[in-house]
Amino acid sequence: MKAIREQIIDIIYRIATGTERIRLILTPLVGLIFFSIVLFLIFISFFLDGYWGFPRFVYMPLSIAISAPFLMIGSFSMAVVGREIP
Repeated sequence: MKAIREQIIDIIYRIATGTERIRLILTPLVGLIFFSIVLFLIFISFFLDGYWGFPRFVYMPLSIAISAPFLMIGSFSMAVVGREIP
């Protein structure tokens, strides 16, 4: 198991420190793979919640009231952090 982990780390290191052409090709591909895995885990969690019959944690109006401040704070922080600071 340790050998597999070290091989994966070595591959990532070689890609990250490789030529610019390799990085330009593989960066969007790795981003797409990561995004797909995260999206898959989100959808599978919804499916498993329904399959196992878990009750909803919070219902619609309250869930919007709870999530809206987090979405606004996250959007604001991404806008501020995303700008280049001179």
